Amino acid sequence: MLAPFAPHMAEELWRPFGNPKSLAREAWPAYNPQYLVETTLELPVQVNGKIRDKLIVPIDVDEKTVLELAMKIGEGKAVD
Repeated sequence: MLAPFAPHMAEELWRPFGNPKSLAREAWPAYNPQYLVETTLELPVQVNGKIRDKLIVPIDVDEKTVLELAMKIGEGKAVD
């Protein structure tokens, strides 16, 4: 990721790791789609227009559960 901004420095850092080819000749890193899947959702909880906390819940949670958790925060109770 450093090579586009500082190619000479990136090349110097690349060689000690045992890479015989130039960094400019290496393939760009590929992505893995399984790591792009979102499993959680972050929801802010507001009380009287002010953000009091944020809930991190599974992506498939139902609205009733979210509201129950938000009400516990509004009442000052700890949420696990």
